[in-house]
Amino acid sequence: MAHRSRVWRIGAVLLVAGLLLAVIPLFLFALADTSALPAERQLVAPPGDRMPAPPALPPAKPQQQPLDGWLDITVAQPPYFNVSDPGQAVTITVANGHPSRPAEALALTVTLPANFIYLATTSVTDNAGPIPYTVTVVGQDLVYTLDGGVYDLNAGDAVRIVVRLATNCQVASGLSIRVTADYLSTGTAYRDVGYSDALTVQRGNLVVQKLPANQAAAVGDVVTWTVLARNTGLGDVYDAYITDTPGAGLTNVQGLTSTYISRLGPGEERRYVVTATVNSCGDLNNVVAGAWRCGNQDGTGTAANPVSAQTDITLIKEVPDIRITIPPIVVPYCARGYPLTWTITNLGRGDAYHFTLSSEFVGANLECSVVGSDWQKADVGAGMVFTYTANGGTIEAGQTVTLTLLVTDTQSCSAPSRSGVCWFLPGYTDSCGLPFSPPLTMASWSIGGDAPSLSVSKSASAERAFLGDQVVFTATVGLAHGEHVAGSVLLTDVVPASLGIVGVSATAGTPQVNGRTITWALTPAQANGARLTLTTTVNSDPCAANQVATNSIQASAATDCGCLLNASASASAALQNDPGVHANIAASTTTIETCTSFWITNTYHIERDIGSWAGAVFTDNLENNLQYNAGSLRVTLDGNDVTSYVSILSTSPLRLGLSGLNATGKTSGTLVIGYSLYAPAASAGSYYHWTHLWLPGYSDMYCGTNPGFHNALPLQISRADMGISVDVPAVIDACQIFDADITVDPGPWGGDDVSVTVTKTHYALLGVSFGGSFDPRRVVTYSSALTTTWVFSDPVEAAGRIRLTLQSDCDDVEDPLPAELRYSDNCDLRYVETASDTPDINRVGNISIFVTPNSYLVTDDTATWRIYVVNPGSGIAYNVLVTDVLGTGLRFAGSSISDAGGVTMPAPGGNAPVWRIAALQPGEQRVITVTADVIACTDLTSHVFAQWGCSETAPCRLVQQAGPFLHLAEASLLTSNAQVGQLPLCGDGYVRLTVKNSSLYPTLREVMITETLENLTYVAGSTVITYTPKAGPPVVRYVEPTVGNVGGNTVLTWSYAQAGLADLLDEVPAEDTIVITFKVAASCSAAAANRVSGLATATEPCGRLLTSNEAGLTMLVQVPALSMTKEGRNITKGTGFASRLDAEPGDQVEWRIRLTNGPQGSTAENLFLTDTWPANFTPSGALTATVGITPTAGGWEVDPLPAGQSAYFYMRGTVNPDSCGVDTLNASRVTYGCEVDGCAAG
Repeated sequence: MAHRSRVWRIGAVLLVAGLLLAVIPLFLFALADTSALPAERQLVAPPGDRMPAPPALPPAKPQQQPLDGWLDITVAQPPYFNVSDPGQAVTITVANGHPSRPAEALALTVTLPANFIYLATTSVTDNAGPIPYTVTVVGQDLVYTLDGGVYDLNAGDAVRIVVRLATNCQVASGLSIRVTADYLSTGTAYRDVGYSDALTVQRGNLVVQKLPANQAAAVGDVVTWTVLARNTGLGDVYDAYITDTPGAGLTNVQGLTSTYISRLGPGEERRYVVTATVNSCGDLNNVVAGAWRCGNQDGTGTAANPVSAQTDITLIKEVPDIRITIPPIVVPYCARGYPLTWTITNLGRGDAYHFTLSSEFVGANLECSVVGSDWQKADVGAGMVFTYTANGGTIEAGQTVTLTLLVTDTQSCSAPSRSGVCWFLPGYTDSCGLPFSPPLTMASWSIGGDAPSLSVSKSASAERAFLGDQVVFTATVGLAHGEHVAGSVLLTDVVPASLGIVGVSATAGTPQVNGRTITWALTPAQANGARLTLTTTVNSDPCAANQVATNSIQASAATDCGCLLNASASASAALQNDPGVHANIAASTTTIETCTSFWITNTYHIERDIGSWAGAVFTDNLENNLQYNAGSLRVTLDGNDVTSYVSILSTSPLRLGLSGLNATGKTSGTLVIGYSLYAPAASAGSYYHWTHLWLPGYSDMYCGTNPGFHNALPLQISRADMGISVDVPAVIDACQIFDADITVDPGPWGGDDVSVTVTKTHYALLGVSFGGSFDPRRVVTYSSALTTTWVFSDPVEAAGRIRLTLQSDCDDVEDPLPAELRYSDNCDLRYVETASDTPDINRVGNISIFVTPNSYLVTDDTATWRIYVVNPGSGIAYNVLVTDVLGTGLRFAGSSISDAGGVTMPAPGGNAPVWRIAALQPGEQRVITVTADVIACTDLTSHVFAQWGCSETAPCRLVQQAGPFLHLAEASLLTSNAQVGQLPLCGDGYVRLTVKNSSLYPTLREVMITETLENLTYVAGSTVITYTPKAGPPVVRYVEPTVGNVGGNTVLTWSYAQAGLADLLDEVPAEDTIVITFKVAASCSAAAANRVSGLATATEPCGRLLTSNEAGLTMLVQVPALSMTKEGRNITKGTGFASRLDAEPGDQVEWRIRLTNGPQGSTAENLFLTDTWPANFTPSGALTATVGITPTAGGWEVDPLPAGQSAYFYMRGTVNPDSCGVDTLNASRVTYGCEVDGCAAG
């Protein structure tokens, strides 16, 4: 805009400058030349008063101080300059409005404000065209020499200078360009000074943004961002550099790495696309940084302190779930390269990396090799490790792979048919490298289920036989899977010498008898179930008695695997003799408990008369420490008690003398000898119990070397033999609560004084119950730290059970649960039995946490992150606690969890929320999403702890990880002051303050705007507030400020708390702008010294106070450019007005005062004129004037005098007689000022 320049005065000079003095001697005064003034500004005398002017005097020499001239100076400037502006044009116009008079030897000086930089002069012209010129730069002055220094600016012409100006980074807003025009006219030096309007300087504000600020992605995903470089400031941004730096966890980065932007206008942006692949779980942040030539007002945006935006990836962390399908493992007999195939399926949503499968076929002794190239096998100890090598060792989510082995049996001969257990343990990591140890997969294996097996059994038709009796022996052949037998099954039966072969028969094949050996050949098809029947008779030789005859058979066969099968069996019979005496031995029981007695009965039927009992002896061998019970003997003959006739010759062995039976008179009949035997502890065992009867002259007639009748009875004598067993689950988890059973087996006889002790070194005993024969009311319990003992008050004669409720400890060792049984037998001997059971697999849970993202950009007043809680162990993780310890700048706002089953959620509030998860299954993952309120600007920390264990107070494992780094989105506030270029004295002008939320994200709250006025007065009712949102129409309000006084200065405040402004200033979103325009008035003091200072404050979302302080500026005050001259004329002599007046006493004279307000001045207000007449002058009438005047005491009040106009004042009078030698000086004085501050008096 173009603006007519005025003369400006500094307020401190007002009162001095406001008093003008004009004096003229009555008889001699220098006459000033007024022809240089424009016609309308020349002194014009009233009609009839015009008189010829006296001859002109020689030109006066140039005065020391140039006079104010008549040139008009205007400056056309751009709406605003930018900080570090590369250059804009300013047009300076100097116009000569005089109708006839040139401005001679015109020289121009353009003074630039501080930090404005001269670039070039584009042109210097007048109405006729270009003017030759030179420009000399002296500091901030541009000195223009026109046409070699002899350029005259003719009347009606104008000089126009177009100059390009730049700014640096330190430039301030609100300064003006000063133009000084020096020239001559008729030898008199003149100087006119003009000013531009205040130059508005606006600063850019570079911000960078990466969108989205946070996005969720999994390893392997391709992510895309948009990078924005945006100018949120009021001015341009120049020479900006934008760089994008990805974290090491991002690969295959495409798009922006670095770029240069020469210029960004206000609100302008550049967009760039960046893509990358997520290649790990860490270091996924991405930083975009920006700097420009001058940097932002808050000190950011420089090379040393660039603006930046940091993005991160909220990792989608899925876990794999490996399942192994093991079909029945059945390896055939004599396997050579037999294939076994298993399938491994990943049922999880995450990939399984670095997959291995460990396995052991416990005791199988198989040789294995891998089929194909997808796997590699290594032998480790007794087991094998298979490493998956296809697809980089990764089994992807949903993928199924197979593992095929070729197995060879190395024990086909030594253990052709066997079975056992095997286990399979997968090992892998998830996408973040977390190792998983899932539960073992157990299976059973069998080898040689079709292996040939050969068996033979032998039975006898009688356990005891008398001489001459027939005994039949039966041999039965068993052959399974005879298809694997090569050749015949050969059997050999050997008959003892005490038996005679009567006959041999077979259900298949043809037995061959060769002496006492029978051979029998069968084909595999014949063998299974074939029976060989051997009929024998006991040798009648009495000497064969008193022994056991055993018949044995051997079987053998060769297999098609080159192995030899063997089997054998035997059967026995005790040989008794009773020729002429039918003998029998019997017992009250043949199953006998130690330390008890039983009855033995020996019966002999003596059919022939033996003639005499003399020398007859009965003997019981009392094998195995059996003892005769004294006094128990009972002997009857034909039913008559004859015990008293029998003498006991010995009790160990028991020998009875029967000679006394002769007294009975009977030497034949049925003789029964009975007695009681005691079975001491040492008698336990299974054996034949032999008794012998020797009848001299009768029994020895059959076998002289083995005289007597021999009888045998099989006995089974045993002690109390209780048993104990412990049964724990085959698979338990650390910290698992489970039941284990201790079973007490009474054995054949039970026991007394029974106690059971369990050692609970690795288990916590939580409860006990009793079952079976155990009556809990009859049990006494004793406990210590490591053991618990139950003592049973009653004998235990039936099975009983103790059920223990236990909790395992934390470790991963298969710990035994030992138990001890103590009891007494019938002999009061104490026995101890022990038992123990150990879980086949002791699974152990684990806990791992992963917090994502690494960093989080807080764009408002909340932050969100995820906590992944996973159990990568083989067992259940019990009593899981997750605690997030927040810094004092955060407050827990709430959370969600992917699966709320068994979870106790924390209530909002505080800064240490705890999530309680009852149990995490192996491989299970829970995802906790945490939201926190940002309540301060510092200590925005998070630290996550997790534990699991047998109880909350007894953790097995504790892990921790730092939470995300929370960084606040940068907030910035810009202000810019602008004001009218020329504030007229006693008038008013505008001040404009621009406030902008130049942030990219944050909404600023509680905005307050103040303007401090020094020596300026606010014009009430002048405020206009324009609120311009980033998107949407502007809002205009007319809200007066709160006016206060601080230190004598006026403080204007527009606040978010004011009515009419709360909806605008309580929350100001990013990039919204507020412009406040108001008026101020200048008085005398403002001309001397004034200042306008702007300040804006706001609160960031985190509560931090943000301030933008606009540097205070002095407003240039336009004061009147008054000048005053006084002339006189001699009416009596008819002279014209001149600066010299000659008169004689008695002459009538007239004084004329000319008051001029130059074109550069402002309207002169409150003028007051005084005129002091000399002593030799007597006025003859009232003062007259060309403007309105009001006589007052001491002078005249004069109407306002606009700039560029003159006023004339006239006074007539007479020169007093006799006035020679008296004072002849006539003095006039004028003052001006403003009423508002009382500066009119002067």
